[in-house]
Amino acid sequence: MAPLLGLLGTVLGMIDIFSSFMGTGMTTNAAVLAGGISKALITTASGLIVGIPSVFFHRFLQRRIDELVVGMEQEAIKLVEVVQGDRDVDLAEGKA
Repeated sequence: MAPLLGLLGTVLGMIDIFSSFMGTGMTTNAAVLAGGISKALITTASGLIVGIPSVFFHRFLQRRIDELVVGMEQEAIKLVEVVQGDRDVDLAEGKA
């Protein structure tokens, strides 16, 4: 959600810049332009500061979940094979 709010701030900053053009014709104060650009850049940076680590941790946790699911599937296959009698039970395997 934070990157979208950063994008919203960027758009609002650009609207401020263009509204300053509309109010005074084609000449405008440099401070007004700088204020709009500053607002746009601050909100964009804030969104990225939150968004980049969030994507990193999401991918890290998703990969960890995928590893756990694969491990559980492998153990379930072993259990089914044991129950069906296709595989011998090795009790020492889990204690190593």
